[in-house]
Amino acid sequence: MASGFRIGRKIIVTPKMGSGSLTGRLRSISDHSITVQEKNGDITISRTNVLSVRQARIGHPALYGALAGAIFGGFFLWITEIGSGHPQYAEAFGMGSFFGAPVGAIIGALCPAIFQPLLRGGVIFSAADRFRD
Repeated sequence: MASGFRIGRKIIVTPKMGSGSLTGRLRSISDHSITVQEKNGDITISRTNVLSVRQARIGHPALYGALAGAIFGGFFLWITEIGSGHPQYAEAFGMGSFFGAPVGAIIGALCPAIFQPLLRGGVIFSAADRFRD
């Protein structure tokens, strides 16, 4: 039922009616309610009054993706230079990093949006479930 949600994870709860969203750490989740820990204490919301629940974004996924893409792209082209007659490792690593960084940034930006767990209409599901048969 609550796959993807871990106790203590920072979440954002959007109620169906009320004054905006509620941000805090997940204390408990059941078939009937969600309890969120805020600075002022615990707040329990009935699941029927919840429009959506999502995990708060942690870090900068596009930046991490760009870094990973630059490193992976650089090493990939560097390795391909090993078998060449006149290897130019620095240029190969630079070109791989140059082209790998934007690809990694796009993947890093899209992955959290695709796999972020959600609660809609009182039923928890993962956005990735939309792609399954």
